[in-house]
Amino acid sequence: MNRRGFFQAAALSTAAVLQGQGRTPSARGPLPGPGRSPSETECAAPIEADLAEPEAIKWVERSATSLFVRLEELDPGDPGQLSGAALHIIDSAQWTYVDAEIGNTAQPYGGETTHCVGYLKGEDLHRLALADPSDFRDRFSVALRELYCGSVGFSGATLILFAGEAPELRLCFGTHCLGVLRGDLLGRFFDSLRRRCALEQREAF
Repeated sequence: MNRRGFFQAAALSTAAVLQGQGRTPSARGPLPGPGRSPSETECAAPIEADLAEPEAIKWVERSATSLFVRLEELDPGDPGQLSGAALHIIDSAQWTYVDAEIGNTAQPYGGETTHCVGYLKGEDLHRLALADPSDFRDRFSVALRELYCGSVGFSGATLILFAGEAPELRLCFGTHCLGVLRGDLLGRFFDSLRRRCALEQREAF
């Protein structure tokens, strides 16, 4: 699956591209060191940046780098237990979209792949981006759409924001919660999403 290709008519799959580069979807390139110019670090930009890592802030306004956050179990057996689901912030400006993925399955060619359970763009995305998780009035749910060319339907997955004193963003499929985002990471996700949407233009891919 090529996430950007869904909106840019690219034909190659992400798995094929990453295999050709010898990288997995979660691989990240080196971060720029002190005194290095943008031209020197252009090729060092990671494919994806984990918002749980402090360095990820450097890549929020670099639309060629996707941002992702791993979701926790709704009722973890251990503190911080991950559910296997993740949210990705992809592209920027009016092309920004968020997709939700589950799994990290090994493939015969040696790489790994995930399954997209739906995506958000346009008005639904901006509704999410402008929400205030601390405001009780901003409690809402939004349905995710199928990530298949030509499909105009919904995937069955939803993002539900429980706002207030202890805000949560849940990824649900029917009555099952696939994962939840809480605390500082929830704030970082919303801040990064707003900044991506606010960019006036994107980099050439």
